[in-house]
Amino acid sequence: MALNSEAPWDLFCPNDYVKRNYASPLDVDKQIVRLVGEHFTDHFGGRHQGPVKGVDVGAGANLYPALCMLPWCSEITLLEKGPKNLDYLREQAQNGFDPAWDAFWDELAYSHPRYKAVHGERHERLRQVAEPREGDLLELGGSAERWGVGAMFFVAESMSSSGEEFRTAVDHFLGVLEPGAPFAAAFMLQSEGYEVGAYEYPAYAVDQPAVAGALEPLAQNVAYHELDFVLREGHEGMLLALGFRRTG
Repeated sequence: MALNSEAPWDLFCPNDYVKRNYASPLDVDKQIVRLVGEHFTDHFGGRHQGPVKGVDVGAGANLYPALCMLPWCSEITLLEKGPKNLDYLREQAQNGFDPAWDAFWDELAYSHPRYKAVHGERHERLRQVAEPREGDLLELGGSAERWGVGAMFFVAESMSSSGEEFRTAVDHFLGVLEPGAPFAAAFMLQSEGYEVGAYEYPAYAVDQPAVAGALEPLAQNVAYHELDFVLREGHEGMLLALGFRRTG
């Protein structure tokens, strides 16, 4: 068993990760952002309320969860353990994100008017609201801070080969959301681990029942979208869970 604390997160290379996964946008990722944008729009779009605080736990070198939250948030915490990933997030947020991420933004803006309404100020808006912050999801359970919308993409099952750590990660993610807050969480199904650069990283093999079992104690009204797409050898597809933090 490989625990999260044993993985070489200090050596995780964000440039290699982005090049492999996001430099040429995949149809499955476009589908994911459309579904997440619709979920958040359905919740926030017709409500007369001010912007909320958002969080992306284990943000890594992936900006599209933050872009999905952008119209709805006064601040977005990008919680990340890896120092090189933190440097990447800070550079992207403060200096204007790379053109590769515009393909994901364009998918949101094309599909949902509230995203299109902030299209011209998307770089400045991200600079104003994004807050990359060092943090370990497995140590988040004692936090008193709460967020009004959350994202967790390919994190809980991709940080350890321990089932206990997987369930702890899911529990901590939902535990820091306000009651009723919408969330989006994505998982690699039956992952055996993965490589970034010259290093190997652990994973815990999950299926939809395992994900649902981990979410159920603190989530409600969850819709599951199983995405039949294999990115690399060693997994069997993806699962997107869209739901809400339990209110009672």
